[in-house]
This record gives sequence, C-alpha cells and structure tokens, in this order.
Amino acid sequence: MEKTKILEKTKTRLQINEDTKDDLLNDYIDEVILVVTNYCNIDTIPDNYINLITKMVVEYYKYEHEEGYVKSITDGDTSTSYETIDKMFINKYRKEFPPRVMRW
Repeated sequence: MEKTKILEKTKTRLQINEDTKDDLLNDYIDEVILVVTNYCNIDTIPDNYINLITKMVVEYYKYEHEEGYVKSITDGDTSTSYETIDKMFINKYRKEFPPRVMRW
C-alpha cells in the first residue's frame, strides 16, 4: 500500500496545504494501519483499502483535535464517557472490511 497516496488524500480532505503536519499524519497512518492489521489478523493492508484507511486517518486526526470521540453523555449528575480510538474504529468501520479479511 502506498502511504504517500494516503497522506496526500488525507491532507486534501483535511484541507492541509503545508508539509508541517506530515510527520503527525504519518504517525496516524501507521497507527490506523496497525489497528486494521491487528483486527483483521493480516500482515499488510490491500491496496484497495486506501480510501478506507484515509477516512479512518481523517477521523483519527479530528478525534485527536476535538478532544475524543464521545460515546455517551448524561446530563443529570454530569457524566461523559469517551471511547478509545481502537474501539471507535472497529465499531464504526468493521462493516467496510470484506468478509475474506475480517477476523473470525
């Protein structure tokens, strides 16, 4: 899989024009790839997953810059819980993994 393609698509979707965030975005790309390969029990991500990985990296960037992914909010006695990035990705995107690479 071409990480440079993912980086460029991610920057386009986030409207980032400068290269100052490339290292950060590459870290996010690596983390997303790790989550997907661990969940699917595969060694490498197929090339046809570039768009899915890009969507996940964009969401990860937003997650980190918007103080987490809120799982639930309770108003009475104020309770807010956040979901971890791993669980958020798996719960949100697992239906997009084709059955042949899904973990059984």
